[in-house]
Amino acid sequence: MCFSSAVTPVMVDAVLAELPPLISESDMHVSQMALSFLSTLAVTHPSSLGQLSGGNILQQLITLVRSPLLQGGALAAMLDFYQVQQEHLNLDLQFIMFQFSYFNFLSQQMASFFNHHYTV
Repeated sequence: MCFSSAVTPVMVDAVLAELPPLISESDMHVSQMALSFLSTLAVTHPSSLGQLSGGNILQQLITLVRSPLLQGGALAAMLDFYQVQQEHLNLDLQFIMFQFSYFNFLSQQMASFFNHHYTV
């Protein structure tokens, strides 16, 4: 039985708002479950993932990808999420890599700005 039709966009938005703190290296099992949820969401409600590109979820994903603790089930869930994005959302791998490099560039620029202007 498929319940995806019973899930409304408002429900999805409410869950996505609570998701960023769950994606972290402090609890890889919870991160794995959050990534599995995102993969399922990409298949069942692909339009709801449009808000990932500018939000905290993408920043948390980038932080998690950089973590040396990312391994096992959490790594498999991360790879599955990006594979689902590429297959079901028709996103080019280069676009996904651009997202990572763009937010990485922004975070480096912000860090440089604050270190330069707000040193004690």
